[in-house]
Parts: sequence; structure tokens; C-alpha cells
Amino acid sequence: MKKRLLLLPLLAGFVLTGCEFKLFGFSFGSSTVKKEEKTEEENNNNNENNNNNQNQGGNEQGGNEQGGGDSSQAAAAATIDFSTVTQTSGTVGAYSFSTALGENPNNQAPQYNSNYSELRLYIGNTLTITSTGLITSVVFDANTCGESKADGTLAANPGSISGFSWTGSAKSVTFTVDSGKQVHINSISLNGGGGSGTVDLLDEFPLEQVQQALQGGTIETFPIPAGTGFEFEEDNDPDYPYSCYVTVHGGSMTAYLTALDEANFDIDDSYVDSDGLYFAQAAGKTLMISLLQKSETAYKLNYYAVEPIPSSDTFPKDEVDAYLTSKGINVEYPIPEGTEFQYQYDEEYDSYDIYVTGGSSTAYMSALETAGFTKYTDYYESDGCYYFIKGDLNIDVYPYDVDYEDTDYYYLSFYPVED
Repeated sequence: MKKRLLLLPLLAGFVLTGCEFKLFGFSFGSSTVKKEEKTEEENNNNNENNNNNQNQGGNEQGGNEQGGGDSSQAAAAATIDFSTVTQTSGTVGAYSFSTALGENPNNQAPQYNSNYSELRLYIGNTLTITSTGLITSVVFDANTCGESKADGTLAANPGSISGFSWTGSAKSVTFTVDSGKQVHINSISLNGGGGSGTVDLLDEFPLEQVQQALQGGTIETFPIPAGTGFEFEEDNDPDYPYSCYVTVHGGSMTAYLTALDEANFDIDDSYVDSDGLYFAQAAGKTLMISLLQKSETAYKLNYYAVEPIPSSDTFPKDEVDAYLTSKGINVEYPIPEGTEFQYQYDEEYDSYDIYVTGGSSTAYMSALETAGFTKYTDYYESDGCYYFIKGDLNIDVYPYDVDYEDTDYYYLSFYPVED
């Protein structure tokens, strides 16, 4: 039986990435979830981000002005300050940084912890800093936050690190937590460090840059937010090639939400209470927008393109059968009843996934047992998964109501029985 972390799928398909947020097409289980990271204490519903944004994720402006200069010269000084850089990867000044799981025995990915405005690296996690110019000095402001477990040390490649200070000459340096349990980082001073500095704001919304980031301007039109200044940021996460950020200064997020609603975008405010985040998507279209209030006078938009998910009014039996045939499986199974079906191949788990609306998971599970499938039960925190096996075919059923009775929607996953 396949064991997988259940991430509740929604038609809008959204994911938290660090303290930034990323939406994506339509997620079954954790198939297309890449970066989900929230704080260690509060945010256990993500595999994390992020990986993804994710976290994983986009870039937060900071440090000195951008520009790497000549590749044979030292890059301009800058500071990655995690009180303003609220994710596990990004770009600051002439530098880009990214994190990775590494050789971690507990599968603990790097996290951004908003409680302490810090980047947390666990044993085996890596942090890579790159620049177009030469990196000559990296100094970490590390802390324990009163926790004895923040006792980790760092190793560097190339070169070596003394405590939390590295000197050398390279365009890319990777740091690894090589002992202890965790390293908590408040900020990173690069080539001497620089203050928060100022960001040059654009006078007008960077429409052409946004359109270019979103598949060369082929995305449908959307309302242009009003403001007194705008910051445009590329999203350098390779998992999100069609994505960008715009911070709006002097504008009203409420007014922009109203404009999106008038443009027939569906507004999802599920995370307003806990995270202050809104999601907006036009039905049947490939543009998603997240909105996050950053201050009383500024808010941040994340525009990104998503691939449409195939859907139909009838169960896609031909698609499922073709998948099963490719796996050498020939097992008859009941066809679920419903009003709509969305489906996709899950590359990560090598399964075929179906999202059923207007149907009953209880009725389908009964039909599976009647058809000779053996039922198994597994649970992930408050969400349940039921496994049904017959011959070489495994079917997972994920119901999404609290009591696991008749549901309005549920999720199925078809895949071979594992040895």
C-alpha cells in the first residue's frame, strides 16, 4: 500500500510557501505540491515549501540596489534580512539564495519561521548563495531563540567557515548543517553587508513585464491595480517558470479585490483569519493571483499561470484504463457516479488521480467491497484515506467530510499494488 501525505485538494488548488504563497493548477494528494513550508510549531499541514514555494518561492527585495557588476569583480555588498525576506529562496541585490533538504534523516526541510523572523536549517540541510560577481565574505547572524537545539554548525564548499563567518572568492558557495540539530539565521551579510536600503519604485504598473513573465503575454487580461509606486520581482523558482510578484505601494488591496470580483474572478478568503491571504482565479482560466497585505500602505500580488486540468461530465474510464494497461493491470472496478470529474497523471507517485464532485465516497467504497476489493484504513491527522486492493490494482479513496459519511466531493487514486 502506498503511504502518502494527504494535502486537501481544492478546485482552486492552493499552497502555502513559507510566508509567501503560491497557487498552482489542481493538486491531488501531494502530486504537484513542491514547496510548502510554514513555521515549525504552527504549520504542520505542509510538506513544506516549499518547498515551495515552493516556498518555497519568489524574491523579496532587500539589501543594496540590484546589480552584480563585472563577473571578475566583487559583487556589491548586501544583507539578506529575514525580517523582510520571508521565504527559503529568493534574490537580494546581486545575490540569489536557495535551500534544499540535503541528507536529513527526519525529512525536515528548511523553513521560514515567522514567529522569530528567521530561516531555520536542520541537520543536513543546505543553503546555496550565488552571484554574478565574486562572493568574498559571508557572515551569518545566527541565534538560538532560547532553544538549546539550535546548536548546529555549518560547513562550507568551497573553502571552510570559522564559526559563522566565511571568506574566500567564488561565485557560488554552499553551506551545510554538518553537526548538531538546527541553525537559526536572522540575517546574512554579504561582502561586508548593507542596510535595508531603498528600492526604486516604478511609477506605473509593470504590465509588459508581468505579461512577459506569464508566458509571453498570452494570459487573459486582468484589472490593473492603482497605486503610487510598484516593485516588480521575477520568480526565480524553476518549479514556477510562469510567475512573478508585484508589490503595490499607496494602493488599496480591498479596491483591487473588488475589481477582481467585478472581472469575474472567484475570491477565496479561506486563509484570511490566520494568514491574511486571498486567492483569486477566473473560472476556467489559467491565471491565478494571490494577494497579501504587507503593511497599511502596501500589498503584494503573486501572478502565475497554471496548466488547465482535464475535466469531463462523465468518469474518464478510457483514460484510467489506458493508464492501467500501461502498468500491466487488468482489473475491473466500479465506475463512480458524480456530476463532474477532474483528472490527471501524478508523476511523483506514478498514479492516475480523479477528483469526483457531486458523488458519494461512501457509496463508492461500498461498491468497491461488493466488487471484491479488500478495504484497508489509514489516517493522516484529521483527514482519512481508505485503501482498496484487488489483484494488482490499488485504489485510494480520500473523503473530505469530517465524519466520513456521504460527501459532495472526494478524490480517487489508481496505481499498482506495491510489493
